[in-house]
Amino acid sequence: VTTTKGSDYILLRRQMKVIPKVKSFLNSVARNSNNTKRNYETGITYFYAFLSEKHSLYSPETILKPLTNNEINLYELFEAFIDFLGSTGLSVSSIRFYVAALRSYFAYHDLDVIPSKFKRKVNCTEKTSNQ
Repeated sequence: VTTTKGSDYILLRRQMKVIPKVKSFLNSVARNSNNTKRNYETGITYFYAFLSEKHSLYSPETILKPLTNNEINLYELFEAFIDFLGSTGLSVSSIRFYVAALRSYFAYHDLDVIPSKFKRKVNCTEKTSNQ
């Protein structure tokens, strides 16, 4: 699996910061903690890299509508995102944190992730860098 590295990652991070729905989410997080904002920003940037590689028609903003309309399965998207994160060599705790950031982003935009369904359908405990 090829992943977004170096200058591509920096470019995605810059682009992401000006996406209105991402910007409003990060600004709301920053009201409580700038550190959390930076960490969530990293998680959303990884999500943007994932979308660029696996779902290139979408950005973190444009994917919200097909998710809301159930055109894309939310839990399958999480599984694919976790596989992507695992391929980057991130630790399980980092993967869990970035998944939590994405869940928070979705919740901010009224996309409910049902905890019991998430637990049943999405597994982030056994993802490794060789998947």
